Amino acid sequence: LDSCGKSFMAADGGRVKTPGGHFLDTGVMAGVCHHDQVIVWGNMWTPGKQQFYAPAIIDFVMAQLPVDWQVGILYDVSCQI
Repeated sequence: LDSCGKSFMAADGGRVKTPGGHFLDTGVMAGVCHHDQVIVWGNMWTPGKQQFYAPAIIDFVMAQLPVDWQVGILYDVSCQI
């Protein structure tokens, strides 16, 4: 299994796919409702898997909603959160 994991670029945390100096944004992250409508959209401008993007979007969305609403969260990024 070790050799299998090494063959995938996504498993290689040290691999840089593109030089970061050429781009202002390294990815995007969005908060959507269950109808797939975008509520908030953000540019990921720091390289790597940064854990502060998800909580920031969740905090923003929760601040816009009534306090008695129930909210479910699906975080689909294969990360540590």
